[in-house]
Parts: sequence; structure tokens; C-alpha cells
Amino acid sequence: MNRLTIAALSAVLLAYVGHASAELKKLRDWPAALEAPSPEIRKQYEYDPEAGAATSKLLSSTSRIFKDGAEVNTQITNYRNSTPVSGTGSWNTLLPAYHGFSAFFTSPMKTTKLKYSSSGPWPASEFKIFSENINPQGVGKSATACKQVKNLKADRYLATLPGNIYTYECLMKYGGTSGDFTYAPDALSLINMYSDYLGIVISSFYIDPSVTPGLRVRGEYKFVDVNGKEQIVVTEDADMRSKFSQL
Repeated sequence: MNRLTIAALSAVLLAYVGHASAELKKLRDWPAALEAPSPEIRKQYEYDPEAGAATSKLLSSTSRIFKDGAEVNTQITNYRNSTPVSGTGSWNTLLPAYHGFSAFFTSPMKTTKLKYSSSGPWPASEFKIFSENINPQGVGKSATACKQVKNLKADRYLATLPGNIYTYECLMKYGGTSGDFTYAPDALSLINMYSDYLGIVISSFYIDPSVTPGLRVRGEYKFVDVNGKEQIVVTEDADMRSKFSQL
């Protein structure tokens, strides 16, 4: 083999090694406060460019659920440098993933598979997510397909929120087993509103089936704005639904 051939092969090999190294670049750490469901899931979160959720601007997110006027569930998650670090409720049982449209479940339910595909770079015009989760009682599976239907400046919805809000119409199909019982696949149609400034979904509401009577969901998001000042925005599902219809 002549020197020219060897040099050419060496260049190809170096290019391949460089490409492989780029593919395996660690992008984030699994949060220390959360149990990883498996080494494979930990690696997926740490190395997949799309697997993260939340930007460094997000300080905390709060979800409040009301039934007939009474608050029945509250969950607070505090963030530091895009990573959940503390909270209340069941905050440490899941890790938001894939831009906040899914999550890695940690305990007692554990994610065994979470696959994401898209039509292009984020924010994609279309994407799909498949998940499989297990717990001591059985297995649950879901497949979600989302299509971007609207993209507007965030301040048209929420006055102090920078960036844009991308609205996705999603169809989620789910099914699974629980003990000896197998529940047939069912489907939900919903609207998800994604903030590119915060890196998460800040509001979701069902298209079909309709909202449960007396049920109300409120989100509260604390963040640092472009001037370094702390701000809080509040989303009410009914209010966001109304604005989505009007804008």
C-alpha cells in the first residue's frame, strides 16, 4: 500500500473517529436528586441533543389542579441551570424530556423506552414520541404525534414572557396491562403550548374528550427575563384555550 493510499485512509479514519466522538458528546448530567430508571435511560438523557427540557432561564414551575373550586393537587419543581433540583409533591418521580412534551419516569413507575423522531430541527413542524413505562402492577405504552399549528410572539399570550409560543396539536394513543387486566388502546386530542424562552410546555388542554366539569389547571412559572429580572407568568387552561381560539 503506497503512502498516498495510507494517508487517504488515515484521513477517512480520523474523520470517522471525529464524527463518532461528536455523536457521543455528553450534553447534560442526570439530576443528582432523581433516581435513573436504568443506565441506558441515563445515557439517553445525557447524550441525546433533543432529550432535555427547560432552559437556564427557568427557575421554577408550579402546577395546581382545582376541582369544584378546591385545590386538590400541587406540584412545584425548582430548577438550576436547566436541571430539576428540588420541589414538592411528586416532583422527583419524573424528569421532563424532549422539550417538555414527555418525561422519563423514575419511581415507582420507570421508563424502559422513550423514542423521539421529528421532521427537522427544533422547533419541528411535526414530531412523534413513543414511550413504555413499567411499574409493579403492569406496563403502559403511549404514542404521541404532534403537528405545529401556530407560532406567535409570547407576549400576545403573556405580557412579560419573552420569545415565542409554538402551539402543537397532538394525538396521544395509550394502552397497557395492569395485573391480569389489559386495557384497550384509547386516544386523546390536545393542544400543547411550548415556550422557546423557557424550553417547556407551559399550557395544555384537551380537544377531545372535553374538559372534566369543575376541573381547572393553573401553571405558574418563575424565570429570569432578558434584563436579568425575576418574573412570574401564570397560565389558566381556560384562559389559554380562549386566547388560542382568538389569536
